[in-house]
Amino acid sequence: MSQCTICLSSLVKPRNLGNKVTSDEFRVSDLFESSKTGCEFCRVLLEAAQAKFSEELKCDPKLFLLFHRGRQGRTGTSLALHSYEEDPWVSVDIYLAEDHIDDASSLPLVQACPPGLGTVKEVPLAVESLETWEFIKSQLQHCAQNHTTCHQTHPLDPEKSLPARLLRLQKEGDITTVRLVSTYSLDSNPKYVALSYSWGYTPDRPPLTTTHSNIAQMQAGIDIAKAPMCLQDTMLTCLRLGIDLLWIDSLCIIQDDAGDWAIESSKMGAVYQSAFLTIISASTSSCHDQFLTKTREGSQAIARIQNGAKEASIRVRRTPIGGHHLRWHEVYPRAPIDPIDTRAWTIQERALSTRAIMFTGVEVQWECRESKSCECGLEAEETVREYIKFGLDPANKWKPMSTWETLLVEYSRRRLTVEADRLPAIAALARVMAPSINSDYFAGLWKTELLTGLCWSVWNEWYFAGAPDSRQPYFSKTYIAPSVSWASVVGQIKYTTNLVTTNKLDWLASVVACYSSQGTGDQFSRVIEAYVDLKLPLLPASIVDREIGKSYEIKLDTTSSPSNEYGVIQLAIDGPIHHVSLGDGKGFSVHRFRGSLEEYYRKEEGAAFLGAPIYFAPLFVNQPTPTRWSRSTVWGILLGRLPGENAFERLGTASCTVGETKLDFGEFPKYEKVVRIY
Repeated sequence: MSQCTICLSSLVKPRNLGNKVTSDEFRVSDLFESSKTGCEFCRVLLEAAQAKFSEELKCDPKLFLLFHRGRQGRTGTSLALHSYEEDPWVSVDIYLAEDHIDDASSLPLVQACPPGLGTVKEVPLAVESLETWEFIKSQLQHCAQNHTTCHQTHPLDPEKSLPARLLRLQKEGDITTVRLVSTYSLDSNPKYVALSYSWGYTPDRPPLTTTHSNIAQMQAGIDIAKAPMCLQDTMLTCLRLGIDLLWIDSLCIIQDDAGDWAIESSKMGAVYQSAFLTIISASTSSCHDQFLTKTREGSQAIARIQNGAKEASIRVRRTPIGGHHLRWHEVYPRAPIDPIDTRAWTIQERALSTRAIMFTGVEVQWECRESKSCECGLEAEETVREYIKFGLDPANKWKPMSTWETLLVEYSRRRLTVEADRLPAIAALARVMAPSINSDYFAGLWKTELLTGLCWSVWNEWYFAGAPDSRQPYFSKTYIAPSVSWASVVGQIKYTTNLVTTNKLDWLASVVACYSSQGTGDQFSRVIEAYVDLKLPLLPASIVDREIGKSYEIKLDTTSSPSNEYGVIQLAIDGPIHHVSLGDGKGFSVHRFRGSLEEYYRKEEGAAFLGAPIYFAPLFVNQPTPTRWSRSTVWGILLGRLPGENAFERLGTASCTVGETKLDFGEFPKYEKVVRIY
């Protein structure tokens, strides 16, 4: 038999095949042509594409890929029809279902299909289905009985790892009450569930919280019917699983008590590690949404085929991209991802949980320290828990700092309701990773890697757009961190030092001192004040237009800087900056603008910072292995002068590529100063 060059199935009635199409990619028109020439399965693919990609089929140049998807511990596979030209994560799964025949007589009969196409379990439409709850209970039971790693207790003592309060659920007739109780009155190792969810705060519909005004009522107990719907669903799930203790941050931390919040939030990682189970309400965007009543998108039968002694339907459904089917460190611009995957706090909650049940928008998933599984049974992507475990394993060449920097790229992309939580919301992960990094923590940075740690830059480079752009970073009015820290910027960041291809670095700067005040004395908690003293070359410069209104470069003041030839000094500005007077005849400078983008563009008239005095502060030089084309890269930061002697703040990063013969590094000491960067 001839074989189809697109789907690789046998052509039962081969006719004129025309030009051979590569099996790597194809277009809609190729499917039309192949189905005309006798490939029945290409007709199935065409129908699948029309069923799930209807909006995108209006343009024929749309490209597709067809590949096999593995399954978790089962024989057989599905095929993924993958559309990658506009949105690389849009695809549908095509598979067999023996136990799901929809009016078989009305479906076209296909006599051949690609090799390896197998059966896949159907996901029930309703979360409240018997099959879904059997899946949840079987995964929990299997883990509890067989996973020794999941039974290991948290290394901290109860006073440091247990939350101060838990919620106790009690059913009395038709009424179920929830009561706030002190953990000091419980066993030393209570069995409790923790919740990970999106608060979804809005002024007109605030979440239920415990405050000083209602704590007595919460301790006396309330009917769970008074709780927001997401919390009600969580409580019902706990009761079904036979667990009567529950931790929910909004109710177990006194929200209008800064002292209690500081103490309890510092335990956050231990709370999730010590919990018997974490319920992750992934599909809800607010505490007022329900996850137990969600209806999943179903599959569609498009053909039937003889599968051995049985007849099976060929079905198509959108590829799940929620939970562990999501590539946790990639961006999904148009795909309908779960709301929880946009929230900053939840990345560490999921990563540190011992066991977790995830109620995603497409299915229920299971994750624990030893395994992961889901209702659809298809192959999972690497989870953030697995990524961290791999990155911190001493047997791997991957440095823990690289793991941390990759985490920051994803974490900084996610949203926070309270901007001041930028450091607390990742503090638990920092605490866990500190022994592997082997360094003291400094406002989101690590002291032993401070100079390379300064070389972060914003994902979307800031420029004067003339009007607010939601993609641009900005600086909060609330103090979050010193300007050298990525946490001082509201927006996604990236690390440019991953471009350093060798360990041979020539240091041009050194750390003199670091100071930070947290109030609580805990280096991982919220920062009140911080600065770093660096000894470095301070080169006077200014920002000039490179592409009008779109990009900038640095012009060194050649009268007071090294006269050597530099290439273009490229820069990335951290956020809105403005031209300011230092007063008392001390001249002008460029500072960060703290406030919203709307405020900035109301006050700023044009890019007045152009030409104003700033400073280029080189930190180190990366020297590659010598070849005739070798060029070194100077990495540094941009500084703006503040009032006060040798006081500065960071404005961005800068780098330039130079030939070794063009740059006399010996000249830099002439320009060395000890500066304090706030």
